[in-house]
Amino acid sequence: MLSEWNEINNSFNKFEKKTIMFRYIFDLSQTIKEGIKKDWKSINKKTYIEKCTQEINKINKIRLDISKQLNSINSYIKSIEELKLIEIVYEQESLAVFMNIQSKHINALNTTANSQILSIKTSCKIIENTLTNTDKVKSQEKLKEEIFTNLRLFKFYVEIRVLNALIKCIAKGLNTLVVMFCMTEKLLKTAKGFDERLPYLFKINVSNIIPDVTLDPMPKDVIDNMKFLVNQVFDISKYLPRFKDESDYDKMVKKNTVFDLFKEDDFKESEIEQYDYTFFGDTKYHKILASLKQFLEK
Repeated sequence: MLSEWNEINNSFNKFEKKTIMFRYIFDLSQTIKEGIKKDWKSINKKTYIEKCTQEINKINKIRLDISKQLNSINSYIKSIEELKLIEIVYEQESLAVFMNIQSKHINALNTTANSQILSIKTSCKIIENTLTNTDKVKSQEKLKEEIFTNLRLFKFYVEIRVLNALIKCIAKGLNTLVVMFCMTEKLLKTAKGFDERLPYLFKINVSNIIPDVTLDPMPKDVIDNMKFLVNQVFDISKYLPRFKDESDYDKMVKKNTVFDLFKEDDFKESEIEQYDYTFFGDTKYHKILASLKQFLEK
């Protein structure tokens, strides 16, 4: 029985145990404690074991259903984090071809990220249905309210993880542009996958009609297009909606989440404020992303 308890307890992280699984783990622990608090000789051992087994079986069914969705959520978040927003291409025929490749690539990944977020929201909804569609919850208003409060906190927690994945994804995209735009012969010697010749991004045609030298594209056009590409990467979160449901959840967000990267366990309901309907409101103020963007726009 204790081994089954440990298996259940170890199936979830600290925050998941404090939110979506709190009521079930609490009920099971209280049932087990009944046999610990009382004199073992004074209780009906068979009845006690049957009651514990019943609670374990109930929580195990819920655990398996929820664990499946949590694994899906983890997989979708990892997919967002690993998106490569910039296609590493060199030696294109023209600036227009280079920009067309990058724009198509970013738009395609934007659609992918939207799809992943939709799938995460679907998994959250399945978890909600699993926890609330029981006779016990339906019949007890106070219990229903407690579970919905914990669900709301859990969704905030998942949203923070999505935001952190987006920040990493955008940072990698901007860093790739730094490497592509700022590659030098010195850096090339330490880079892998290139020959000894420094690759160019795209061709620039030079027309030398005395006394003028004409470039196509002009330097200003190159700079404007590069800034546009930087903004495309930086602004991808503008088109990725936050989670919304029928509660007031769509009006709330954890305060200063972008400055609490990797601190997803230290989440408190009191740290809530109004927010925009996309993730852009957080990513645009992130210090690392802003520094990379500023460096590329110089």
